[in-house]
Amino acid sequence: MRLGKGSALSGRIAPTGPSTPISKRVGVRPKIASAAEAPKDANNIQLLRVFVTSRYDKERRYLNLENLQDDPFFKNGKFTSPDLPTAPKDTGTVMLKLASQLDPPPETVSLANNKFRTLKQLAYITRYLPDLANLSLQNNDIEDIKTLSFIGSRSDQVPKLREVIFLGNPLKEIFSARNELERYQSEILKIFPCLTMLDLQPVVKVAGFDASVAKPPRATEPGPTVFDAQMGGPIMQAGVQETTNTFLFKYFTMFDQNRAALVDAYAPNATFSVSINTAVPARARISRFFIELPHQKQLNWEAWKPLSRNLTRMRNTGDNAAHRLFTSPEEIIKALQRVPQTKHDIANGGSTFIAESWIVSSVLSFDTLLVTVHGQFTELPAQGQRSFDRTFILAPAAPDSKARQNGWEVVIVSEQLHIRNYSSHEAWAPGPITVQTDEGEKPAAPAPAPASVPVPAAAAAPPIQAVQPAPIASEPAPDAILSALPDYQRGLITEFQRVTGLNVMWSGRCLEGNQWNPEAALANFHELRVCSLPLFFS
Repeated sequence: MRLGKGSALSGRIAPTGPSTPISKRVGVRPKIASAAEAPKDANNIQLLRVFVTSRYDKERRYLNLENLQDDPFFKNGKFTSPDLPTAPKDTGTVMLKLASQLDPPPETVSLANNKFRTLKQLAYITRYLPDLANLSLQNNDIEDIKTLSFIGSRSDQVPKLREVIFLGNPLKEIFSARNELERYQSEILKIFPCLTMLDLQPVVKVAGFDASVAKPPRATEPGPTVFDAQMGGPIMQAGVQETTNTFLFKYFTMFDQNRAALVDAYAPNATFSVSINTAVPARARISRFFIELPHQKQLNWEAWKPLSRNLTRMRNTGDNAAHRLFTSPEEIIKALQRVPQTKHDIANGGSTFIAESWIVSSVLSFDTLLVTVHGQFTELPAQGQRSFDRTFILAPAAPDSKARQNGWEVVIVSEQLHIRNYSSHEAWAPGPITVQTDEGEKPAAPAPAPASVPVPAAAAAPPIQAVQPAPIASEPAPDAILSALPDYQRGLITEFQRVTGLNVMWSGRCLEGNQWNPEAALANFHELRVCSLPLFFS
C-alpha cells in the first residue's frame, strides 16, 4: 500500500525509516499495565487510569489504544474492551476522561485494529480531548457513515482535527465498490470540515470548494436569452372579473390598514394557513435583489416561523400541522395580527399583482370561486420587499349575513398564504420569457490560468503535528480575477469580501462553490470558519 505524504499517522501503517513522522512508534509494543503494577486495593477507575497512562507516549503526545480486545488488561475478564458490544456503555467515556487528565493532553489517538461498529463509546472524544488533531480508526468494522456523527455532528465539535484514517473499514469499501470515492470524501468532510488529510491523502476543503487546486472563479458561459414560448396573460373566467377585483381591492386595503375588520370576510367554518419558504429563488439571486434593494438585510423570518405550516420544513409534523391550521374567523384574525404590518401597492392599479379566478363546481355542495394572487408587498417597519402567493376559495355571502351587511359579496371559505423571498413581479408579465443569464452579459474573457498547490514533501517533521494546508504557490492578482467576471459576480465578490474578510480569490471560490448564492455561501463560510485557515483572508 502506498503511503500518503505528510500524514501524522502514516507511521502506524508501516515503518518507512526515521523520516516517517511517528515511525519510532511502529513495532514497539506498548507497555502493559499488569496487576502487579496497580495497587492491590485500587478500584476500577484507578486500574483504568494505570492502563491509559501505560499506553501514552508523553513526548509525542500520542495515545495508543490499538488492539484493545487482545490486551491482557481486557482479556483477564475484569474489564470489557469498549469496542465490543458487551462493554458497559460508559467504558469508553471513562477512558476518554482519564485520557483528558494526561499531561500534556494527547494530540494523536489511534484506535486502529479494534472492532468498533458504532462510535457511541467515543461520543465525548472531542469534549475530553479538545486538542485532538489526528485520529486513526483504521481496521475497524465501521460501515455506516451516520455513526461518525457521534464524534463530529457539528463543525465546532472538532475544530482542531486535521487528519482521520478509515482505511480497512467496510465504510470505505462500500463507497469504493460503487465507484463513489468522491462522494465518500464529500460525506466525510461534511462531518469533519477542517480535515487536511483523509486516509493518508492530502485534502483541503474550505467553504464548499476544493482548495487542492487554487483556481479563480469561472465566468459563466452565455446561453439563450428567451424561451421559445411566451408568457400569456392571467386566466379570468368570463363574468367573475368584477367580483374578483372588488374583493381583492377591499381585502388588501383592510389587510394593510385594519386586519381586525377582516373577521367578517371569513365564513364561520373558514380555514387558513401560512407557509413560508426561506430559500432565495434563482431569479432573485441573479438579479442581486438582496444586495441592491436597500432594506432587504433588515428582514427576518422570526414572526412568520411560528405560524408556518410548510410540511417539508416542520418537525413533529402531525401536532404542528394541526395547531397551525386556523379554523374560525376569530382564530384567523389572531394569526394575521401576529405577523408584521404590510403595504400592498394597490393604489397603483395592482401593477405588481397578477390575479386569476374561475368558478369551481363539485368541490363543495355549491359553486365556489377559486382566486389565486401572485404579488409583492413591503414589510413594515423594515421596509423590505417580499413576494407572496395567496389562494382563496370564495363563496357567495348569505343575504342576511354580517358579511353582506358590511359590503362583502363573497366570503372566504379557505385560504392559504405563501410567503417567499422577493423575486419581482416581472416574472408574470405577458410577453417573452427571459432566460435568467447574467443580465445579458457578453461572454466573459478567459479566466487566468489556475495556480497549482504543491503537495507537501515527506520531509521530516515534528512527530505529532497536525498537517497544515499546503501554501498557495501563486495567486492571480485581484484585479485580474475581477476583470474576467460579469458585473454582478464582481459585485457579489466585493460584498462577500467585505462581510467575511476573505480575500478576492477565496470569496469568488466560495461563491462559485455555492452556485453564486450569497446566503448559502455565507452560511457555509460561518459553518467552516472554525477551521481558522489564515491564508484565505485578506
